[in-house]
Amino acid sequence: MKSFLVIALVIIWLLLSSIFLLVGFVPGFEYSIPLVQHLLFATMILGSLVILWRRKKEHGTWRAILYTFVFAAVMVFYTAGNLMDFCGPNKTQTIIYQHKEQANRTIDFQMWSCGAVGGNGRRIVEVRRLPLGIRYYSQADTSDVDLSEWDLVNIELNEMGLKGG
Repeated sequence: MKSFLVIALVIIWLLLSSIFLLVGFVPGFEYSIPLVQHLLFATMILGSLVILWRRKKEHGTWRAILYTFVFAAVMVFYTAGNLMDFCGPNKTQTIIYQHKEQANRTIDFQMWSCGAVGGNGRRIVEVRRLPLGIRYYSQADTSDVDLSEWDLVNIELNEMGLKGG
């Protein structure tokens, strides 16, 4: 029973770590809820450390410590790389179209700002909202929208908090 539980926990850890890595490294995927990203990151780190330390009997304490420091260094560089992105996230200003059959699909107008670095950006994307607060974005062309599949809704969200109208 204990070995079954360990195998089940390792499989769950592998699944959650794979989701974290997929969303972090595959273009088009983003987290819409930062808490989910932080929880998946913490799960990946803690699970890795538990596995490393459980295997110290086979490899010795010093090797387990070495592996732990190497793993921690990789995580520090990964985190530092993410912190060096000075631009803010894309924020939806207007939901232009809503899919008639799939409520999790919209075509949005989004903006972002790089703050003091300068530069603002705009894009129109098709958004697919997935479980766990994950979103998949792809470029959209509003001149090619099939109105038999999409409803024109023009819902103003103003997530950037711009003043005026």
